[in-house]
Amino acid sequence: MSSPGSTRSMDESFSPESPESNASNRAGMCNSHEKPWVLYCRDSKEALCATCLTDRQQHKHGYETLEKGCKFEIEGVKKQVKKLMFILKKQVNTKAQVTKAKADVEDTFNLAKDTVTEYYRELQELIDQNMQQAFQLIQALRESSIQAMDQLLLDGEEQQQKSKQILETVEQLKKRQNTDFAVTLSDIKSLESEIEDIEDYHRNIVEDTFNLAKETVTEYYRELQELIEQNMQQAFQLIQAQRESTIQAMDQLLLDGEEQQQKSKQILETVEQLKKRQNTDFAVTLSLERTLLLMIRHLMEA
Repeated sequence: MSSPGSTRSMDESFSPESPESNASNRAGMCNSHEKPWVLYCRDSKEALCATCLTDRQQHKHGYETLEKGCKFEIEGVKKQVKKLMFILKKQVNTKAQVTKAKADVEDTFNLAKDTVTEYYRELQELIDQNMQQAFQLIQALRESSIQAMDQLLLDGEEQQQKSKQILETVEQLKKRQNTDFAVTLSDIKSLESEIEDIEDYHRNIVEDTFNLAKETVTEYYRELQELIEQNMQQAFQLIQAQRESTIQAMDQLLLDGEEQQQKSKQILETVEQLKKRQNTDFAVTLSLERTLLLMIRHLMEA
C-alpha cells in the first residue's frame, strides 16, 4: 500500500506533465545526445537518434520506424491497461470487503460491550446476593448469641434466687449474733456483683461484635463495588480504543484505495487521448506511451 509520500514521488517522477517528460514530449529528443529520434529499436525497446545508431552496441539490433515503434509500444500499454483494469476490479471488491468489515467491527465491538455489561450485571447480582447471605448469617449468629446470653441471664436469675435464699439464711444466722456469717454475707454480695458484671459484659460484646461484623461486610462490598465499576470502565475504554484503532486503519485503507483509483482513472483518460490522436507526431506519442508504462508499472507495484 502506498503512502501519500510515495504517491507524490510517483507523480513527480512519472507524470506526463513533469519537466523531464515535457522536454522529451515537446521535441522528441534523445535524452543522451539531445538529438531528434529517427528510429525505434525492437531489441532495446527505445527510440534512437542518429548518434545512437552509430553506437556499436546497436549494430546487430532490429530497427523500425517511429510509427511502428508507436504501435508496438501502444500494444504494451494496452496489455498493461488490461492488468490495471483487473487490479481496479479487485480494488472495488476490496472496498466492498473493507466496508463490510467495518460493519462487522462495529457489530463485534457492540457485542463485546454488551457482553461486558451483562457480565458485570450478573456479577453485581451475585455480590448483592452474597452480601444478603452474609447479613443473614451475621443476623443468625447474633440471634444465636443473644439466645445464649438470655439463657445465661436465666441461669443467672436462678443463681440469684439461690443467692437470695442464701442471704435469707445468712440474715437469719446474723440474728444469732454469729460473726462468721457476716463474713459469709460479704463474700456472697461480692460474688453477686461479679455475676452481674459478667452478664453485662457478655450482653455488650454480642451487640458490639454484631455491629462490627455488619460494618466490615458493608465496607468490603462497597470496596468490591468500586473495584467492579473501575474494571468495567477500563474494559469499556479498552474496547473503545481497539474499535477506534481498527476503524481508523480501515478508513486509511479505503483512502489509499481511492487515491490509487484516481491515479488509475487519470492513466485511462490519458490512454483514451492517445487513441484519439492522429499519430502524426510519433515521437511525442512514443514518449507519452513509455511514460504511461512507467506510471502503470509503478502503480501496480504500489
